Amino acid sequence: EVEVGAGEFACSPDCTFFCISVQSIRDWKRFALDVVAAFSRQTDEEKKEEISRLANLISSAGFEELLDEPKCELCGKDAEKRCSRCKTAWYCSRECQLAGWKKHKPFCQMVTDGGAAAKK
Repeated sequence: EVEVGAGEFACSPDCTFFCISVQSIRDWKRFALDVVAAFSRQTDEEKKEEISRLANLISSAGFEELLDEPKCELCGKDAEKRCSRCKTAWYCSRECQLAGWKKHKPFCQMVTDGGAAAKK
């Protein structure tokens, strides 16, 4: 999205292309295999940048309303809370969030700052 006025947003060309592309996908399994193949050819730095870019696109473009109700990353129950940092991981409780932090932390850092903190 790009800001076009005070608090008004419109899709950027990349976002528009992405939305049109997603709507035209018929074979999702093939699409997933193509994405994995393309991703595996990227350098680690390119992968980090791509993950961060896609996470920002998805979180800002209203894709959540297209998804199923969120489930807890740890136990699979219905979730109402999400990671306040990356906004991608959902949890049913603070306890599950704390218990899952060690596993979630590297991904969270990669999404939010391109992995700079994960290298520390």
